[in-house]
Amino acid sequence: MRIVYDGFKKGISIFWDDSILLILFNFVCFLSLLPALLFYSVTQSDPSVLASVVNTWLVLPFAFFIFALYHVLFDCRQDIVISIKSFLGYIRSTWKSALIFGVINIMVALLVGWNLRFYAQFDEAWAGIVQWVFLSISLVWAILQIIMLPMYPRLEEPSFKLALKNSTAIFARYLIPVLTLVVWTVLFVVLTVMFQALGMLFSFVFIAALGEGIIGEVVIVEQNAYPRSDPPE
Repeated sequence: MRIVYDGFKKGISIFWDDSILLILFNFVCFLSLLPALLFYSVTQSDPSVLASVVNTWLVLPFAFFIFALYHVLFDCRQDIVISIKSFLGYIRSTWKSALIFGVINIMVALLVGWNLRFYAQFDEAWAGIVQWVFLSISLVWAILQIIMLPMYPRLEEPSFKLALKNSTAIFARYLIPVLTLVVWTVLFVVLTVMFQALGMLFSFVFIAALGEGIIGEVVIVEQNAYPRSDPPE
């Protein structure tokens, strides 16, 4: 619980110290989702498989901006002065990692969606079990992605495989902090659906700030526990 408390405190401190710029970056992240949101609003009355695929791929630009946001928050934790220039610089320097992250997650989302749609055609009990299996796997996968995002700025040589490996270890060893982060994320997603203005101004940066706070505290605990080993890569 100490990790959760210190993580909350650090996350709030990070946001408070640079709130104006972080709100601006949050708004930019929201704007990157506008093509997907607009396309969805146009096609939701007559949804099709093709429309779902197109709409899912339209989310891809969001990955570039959310990666930059997490790197900026890591700078905030290190007491490095942030700016619009540094945010744009991270978009340029992390585009490859963001692209790989975005494409993999879009493919996973499409795979899960297609399988759920396919097995929903069957009334047998086994089909329902298969759907629950896919939902469970997708839930664990989503949790790992929430952990991975604040891990990327800490990697000397960023890679999806390495971030996933470290995130899996954190998930297994620090369940309460991770579940706290998940509950916080779900809470803000629900609030954003109910009050869209939250998404424009706060939701992404609040989720990211707490992720940076909690995962940062986990990394500190690991470094103190194994002082002779290298920090998580």
